[in-house]
Amino acid sequence: MKGSRSSTMFTLEGKVALVTGASRGIGRAIATRLAQQGATVIAAARAENARACADELRAAGHTAEALSLDVTDAAAVEAVPGDLVKRHG
Repeated sequence: MKGSRSSTMFTLEGKVALVTGASRGIGRAIATRLAQQGATVIAAARAENARACADELRAAGHTAEALSLDVTDAAAVEAVPGDLVKRHG
């Protein structure tokens, strides 16, 4: 049906989600939704800006960590996947 939403929830248990721009707006909303679905959320933003998002997710019982990442720094971005695989498999 047009305009209807499925109430079927899916699980992301055992998955790791890297969310850039997680300090506010759409990025923060995506990080929250992925955590609610069971993903371990890596909330990324410049400097320490994603720390509040990660803290809120952990306070709500989810698994999350903050990552300082400037997506305009190509070398930093390229290092992230390998680092996450080492830490989270």
